[in-house]
Amino acid sequence: MLELKGLRSGYQKIEVLHGIDLKVEPGEIVTLIGANGAGKSTCLLTISGLVRATSGEIWFDGKRMDQLKPDQIVGLGLVQVPEGRRILKDFTVLENLEMGAYLRRDKEVRRDLAQMTALFPILGTRAGQRAGTLSGGEQQMLALARALMARPRLLLLDEPSLGLAPLIIAQIFEIIRQINKEEGTPIFLVEQNANLALKMANRAYVIENGSIALSGLANDLLGDAKVKQAYLGIAE
Repeated sequence: MLELKGLRSGYQKIEVLHGIDLKVEPGEIVTLIGANGAGKSTCLLTISGLVRATSGEIWFDGKRMDQLKPDQIVGLGLVQVPEGRRILKDFTVLENLEMGAYLRRDKEVRRDLAQMTALFPILGTRAGQRAGTLSGGEQQMLALARALMARPRLLLLDEPSLGLAPLIIAQIFEIIRQINKEEGTPIFLVEQNANLALKMANRAYVIENGSIALSGLANDLLGDAKVKQAYLGIAE
């Protein structure tokens, strides 16, 4: 569904991505792991159109999209949950969820709101509460539910475990797994917790200094000596 071909991008004159090639197939969970500053978030921001590609191509479901605007990309069904949640803190929980459906013109938004409160019960009990007063874990759930309200055909997740307690991380990742399994939604996951990401994903890419250093089945990379030492903290 998603394919990057020789993708290069960065900020002003500083190139961060140096010719990235990767794919996400229908129904897959694919993860991109790497150290801080390796280019993980820049890759997602470039896919989403928030950072412009300087060269290379981005294809989504047979359509080239590297020159599209962010709202056009969301309209195609490619939706990102950004690092740090980026919820609308002065809006209520319900208003944040409704904003996720901003581009929709169908008549099933109310049904999907009910589905989100079933998937995330805490959001239903706090629908009228200002989003900025939620805990970090609740805000992450809201950010994920808001993205799902756009009915994504492919979901981009940027560091969903960042700053959360282990129990909350387990809950978030179980929901992510459920979304993929029950809805069939393909997921491209950027995550610094390499162990967690590799255990969840079908396939994985390792990015180093803006270039893909390794790729393969996630289980195979879990056993790779270089990955163990560099990203899992396991010495051979």
